[in-house]
Amino acid sequence: MLLKLVGASALVFTLSAFQSKENINDQSSFQSISKTVDAEIEWQSESISLGDISKGVPVDIKFQFTNVGKTPVIVSDVKAGCGCTSVDFPEQAIAPGKTSFVTAIYNAKTPGKFKKSISVSSNASALPYNLTFNGVVRP
Repeated sequence: MLLKLVGASALVFTLSAFQSKENINDQSSFQSISKTVDAEIEWQSESISLGDISKGVPVDIKFQFTNVGKTPVIVSDVKAGCGCTSVDFPEQAIAPGKTSFVTAIYNAKTPGKFKKSISVSSNASALPYNLTFNGVVRP
């Protein structure tokens, strides 16, 4: 009886290990789908210092990028880190060798130092790019 119990436990363990390996393979397949291997973004700068800006006056911050890959880059989503920032990004695919912009529009409401961010999702990376800008708001 003990031998049957041990044998059944070994079978369950083996099946669990096989199922876990299958899940890992599914995840890596998902990651390869979410990033096109030959799409690649090169940012002119991932962080921009604005210096002094005026309170209540919207400022456009342009993050320039170039598609240095072999296939078109598609920017699928851009999210602002706060309600004081809106975003604009290209809706069309960016061909290899071409340059485009992701724009953050920052409207400061409070005087003082600030550091803000936007998150850019595309087919060039499985993880979003984190772009930042900073400066000082003057009254």
